Amino acid sequence: MSTHSNQELFRKKGILSFKSSLGRMMVFSLMFFTFVPVTILSIVLYIDGREGIDEVIHNIVVNNAETKSEAISTVFEDGRAQIMELAKDERMVNTFSDITAEAPEDFSELMQYLRTPKYRGKTDDIRANHLSALEFCSYKNILFLDANGRVLYAANDKALAGSDMINGKYAAAEFDHAFYNALKSNNPLVSDVFVFGPEQQPVLMILRRMVTDERTLGVIAFPIPLDVINSVTSDPTGMGETGEVFFMGDDFVLRSQSRFKDKSKILKEKITTPAVDLYKNDTPLQVITYLNDENQELFATYTELPVLQELGLKWPLVLTIHADEIDTFSGMMRRHMIWIIAGIFLLTIVISIVYTDKLLYPILQLTNWVKNISIGDLRLHKVTPVSKEFRNMADNVEHLTNTFRSISKVAQAISVGDYSQYIEVRHQDDNLSKSINQMKIKLEEATKVREQQTWIKDGQSGLNEIMRGDKDIEDITKDIITYLTKYLKAQVGALYLYNKDKNDLTLTSSYAFTRRKGVKTKYTLGEGMVGQCAKEQEIILVSPVPENYIHVESGLGETVPRVILVAPITFEEELIGVIEIGSVH
Repeated sequence: MSTHSNQELFRKKGILSFKSSLGRMMVFSLMFFTFVPVTILSIVLYIDGREGIDEVIHNIVVNNAETKSEAISTVFEDGRAQIMELAKDERMVNTFSDITAEAPEDFSELMQYLRTPKYRGKTDDIRANHLSALEFCSYKNILFLDANGRVLYAANDKALAGSDMINGKYAAAEFDHAFYNALKSNNPLVSDVFVFGPEQQPVLMILRRMVTDERTLGVIAFPIPLDVINSVTSDPTGMGETGEVFFMGDDFVLRSQSRFKDKSKILKEKITTPAVDLYKNDTPLQVITYLNDENQELFATYTELPVLQELGLKWPLVLTIHADEIDTFSGMMRRHMIWIIAGIFLLTIVISIVYTDKLLYPILQLTNWVKNISIGDLRLHKVTPVSKEFRNMADNVEHLTNTFRSISKVAQAISVGDYSQYIEVRHQDDNLSKSINQMKIKLEEATKVREQQTWIKDGQSGLNEIMRGDKDIEDITKDIITYLTKYLKAQVGALYLYNKDKNDLTLTSSYAFTRRKGVKTKYTLGEGMVGQCAKEQEIILVSPVPENYIHVESGLGETVPRVILVAPITFEEELIGVIEIGSVH
């Protein structure tokens, strides 16, 4: 029988892969790299099984604790970010500064003041904005307290306004501690849980000092209902049948509800699990085993939320779960893993024997071609296909090579600042080419924006630099108009200052400006382009420029600017002056 006939026989028997050294290497390699890991894994699982299970147990317990802590951290991180924003809100600072100054010391007079139209006029708009925002927050009220602890503003419950949080009916030692610390700190703080409000609801209070002109006005406060925390700690999702999480204070007393501890035990039940010892020894996320009162084996750990520590609240989050539940789960995982690996092993052997021969030769050519592409070699290669499918595969690799060539060409052009190149989109679903072309456009736009922003920032920096120092008005205006004219690459400039008493603008400084007959140096509001710009407080662009207007002179002659820009100078909507700049370009 000829060699060709032998090959055909072996092909029919499906074992030609074993006649080729490369085929044998492929088959045995697949078998080796599948069977050996499975064997080793099985040995490790059965010899060091308990050690592996302990690691799984640790990961399950720790991951559950971290998942819960992340959910709770989000509540406090959002509250911290929002209270920082409100404490620095200029409008709120100004409003509460006025209210603090106007609020009487006497309680009766204070309550009357809080009902006056003047007070409502100051707070109604702010309250409307706050109520709209509170619909999307975990907390449902925003308070402002003066430095004596009196509530001068409550967004959602006006009945709280006027309450004395230090000596009144809502006074609580937990709040006092956080309040006085907040008055001395620039960082948000959170109180321990206490009962608050007409509904006598347990809350935690986030507080942040509000300051104006280095003077403490009081604090902004958000009462966060404890039920927000309870909804997370009592949620059994991901905790199996026996797992639970809860907060305890640094006094080892329960601070939150869990799936097995109801609200009535909060601030009453002393925590006695070994997690207390872990907390005392400062070893978070270490899993320990202990027996409960019913002689059941449990796993326990605790974690501390960084955001709570930063807010000054020492509340460790404790997690416990029955050992039987995790052991059962880890054993099930191990069995499933073995069956899956065994199935993959057998399937790999079958597929490798059946298809190695058919795919061997053209696949090597295509592999080498793709390998060359992966290292940046984009030359085209010739492939001898054995079927229509391989011909299509070779064509696709060729198209891929051409696409990478186009991408390389575009990338090289972009690297030297040339954004004119683009990749031809070969098909409506050619998302890669579309994306590269879109990326090129975005890079070009981003480059232009970055250059523009850099130009603006450099201009601002330069202007700030020349304005430093002890200068009189003539020198500083001269420096300003000279710098701006040069920086804008203009040829002539003038700066007019507004005299509020005379209600006119007078030429104060100029650059390359020659006084000419008929060209005024003083304008009233609405007079000329300078006066009109000051009156409307809007930029005016003039082109073409009248012949008898500003001229640019040099040793070689003079010319009229082609463009003139007239811009107002304002501060807090108050007119300061007008700048006029002309360019011959």
